[in-house]
Amino acid sequence: MTPPKVPVKPEEFLPSRWESKFLPHNIYHDIFNYFLDLPCHLIPANQPETWYVITNVRSKSTPVDYEFTQGNWESRVRYNGVALRRVAKECKPLVLAHQGLWGLFVPVLEGGRSTAVLQCGVFLKSLPTEADLTEQWKDLTGRRPKAQDKEFTEYVRTVLETPVLDPIVLKAVQEVMVLFAGVLGGSAEWKIAHERMTFLRRTVFARRLWHHHWVESVALHKKFFRFPEFKGKLMDWEKEVLGIDRFPSVVLAVKRKGTNSELSDLFAAAELQREAFFAAKDLEETLAYPLEHYGALLLTSATPGLTPSQAKLEIKDKVESFIKGLLKELKGNLLVGIGSIDPRGLDLVDSYHEAVAALHVAETSCQPLVFFGDLPGKQEREFSLRKAPAELVQTLVEEGNLRTAIHRRRFVEKVLMGTRGKGEATRRYLLEALHRLMETLEKRQAIEPVLMDDLESGIEEELESAPSLNEMVERFERSFEKLTPFIDRPAAGEKMIRLRKAQEMILSSLERTWSLPAVARQFGFSTTAFSREFSAFAGQPFSDYLLAQRLEKSKRMLLSTHLPLSHVSEACGFQSTNYFLQIFKKKVGKSPGKYRGNVKHKN
Repeated sequence: MTPPKVPVKPEEFLPSRWESKFLPHNIYHDIFNYFLDLPCHLIPANQPETWYVITNVRSKSTPVDYEFTQGNWESRVRYNGVALRRVAKECKPLVLAHQGLWGLFVPVLEGGRSTAVLQCGVFLKSLPTEADLTEQWKDLTGRRPKAQDKEFTEYVRTVLETPVLDPIVLKAVQEVMVLFAGVLGGSAEWKIAHERMTFLRRTVFARRLWHHHWVESVALHKKFFRFPEFKGKLMDWEKEVLGIDRFPSVVLAVKRKGTNSELSDLFAAAELQREAFFAAKDLEETLAYPLEHYGALLLTSATPGLTPSQAKLEIKDKVESFIKGLLKELKGNLLVGIGSIDPRGLDLVDSYHEAVAALHVAETSCQPLVFFGDLPGKQEREFSLRKAPAELVQTLVEEGNLRTAIHRRRFVEKVLMGTRGKGEATRRYLLEALHRLMETLEKRQAIEPVLMDDLESGIEEELESAPSLNEMVERFERSFEKLTPFIDRPAAGEKMIRLRKAQEMILSSLERTWSLPAVARQFGFSTTAFSREFSAFAGQPFSDYLLAQRLEKSKRMLLSTHLPLSHVSEACGFQSTNYFLQIFKKKVGKSPGKYRGNVKHKN
């Protein structure tokens, strides 16, 4: 039975009460979540330990996480306490730094007093340098980063992911927070606040920051739903926040030529990403977005109605203009990969994967610009790649190491073409090639089984944990280079086995007095050769490695036992208790007794 229609009174179409509460929060959330990617909290004045989450970040970790894992959480708590007390006392916004990272605190005023505080952060005011982060790491951990320090590299990567708020953006963020605080405290009229925040979103945030949600969830996500009438078309709100009028039809991937230094490449990529954003604003119908930790993406389109050849030429002209603009600010060479052009804008995800694959081909083939559509074998599908790993290993066995780099490059290009640069499919073929190579070496008895097990687990972990396609290819190449010497130089494998045994013997008996000449003789090396080979094998000189392992063992003993310091010193192989106390404080930053007490107290 159909229910009777209820007549609607005209006044029921008037704005509802929920608008005054919801709309200001909605635009506030939109700015912080989609443009700033910053966490924001509300902290009651009478409950400073309670932080209500208003917005959160997409990133898995932030630099603040390192303060907690490194045991520096107390200084962060003190910093927050100082900021909250100052805001409550002064009743005005406060921008305050800690460990090189900034936070913004804004009071919620009721009756002239602060009843709560809006907090956002952490953020940067400008991109840091390697020297800046080295000093921050030293303050954070009590030690300077070593060469190829993986933990420091991850810290750098995390800091460089932190939002950078230039003076114009920071001023706008503060105004938005003051407006929202006024709405919460009842001192601001919600409609005026909402209109002003909407204006700032259009004129500041959309012009100076990426729209994370649109690029990741709409443009480059195959499963995102769009109503049929909007497929390949932009809605009005999209045109407003993106600054373009046409749906992009092609994706370009850009990166700076590598320097063989992972840290240098990370800083160079962060600089490229910021400059690419503003350079793209000078091009028609173009927007830029970060490409993971190593490059930038351009999403653009050709003029409607052009033939495929004309569209390709127009895109090429755009690339040249873009590079010319970038090179005014950046030094070095740029590499570009371009995906397929779809005038309808329906296959942007495929164009994205193709652009990334073409970018890697550009790097390995030393070509500055590569169209995916111009590559040979572009029509290959995954089923045609099944024989590729076996063919690669067979070729290496037959020809030896003379042309290893060439064969590896061709294999990587073939995989990227066949998988169109899709991460998991690419990872599968790279892993299969390494597994087949290890099986071949095992059959030829070129590597001892124990060493093979260690190599296999390490290589798998490396590739499985690669955060990006770029990193995945680089790790594959490193692993490949590690294995190929065993093909036609068994002596190289035998040397590695001796070094591994020397390392195991040292680790099992750190309490003994070890000298470099004695260990070298025991394992069949000259002193000079062993010093050189062990440094390359362990990543640091023999004496530094020995001291580092003794310190690590002493830390474990301090935390897991109640033994006197003299016993810990002797069990770890230090010359005397006094030397142990001195070197521990010098390297760790605090005395053994203080280290034991502090860490146990925190735990």
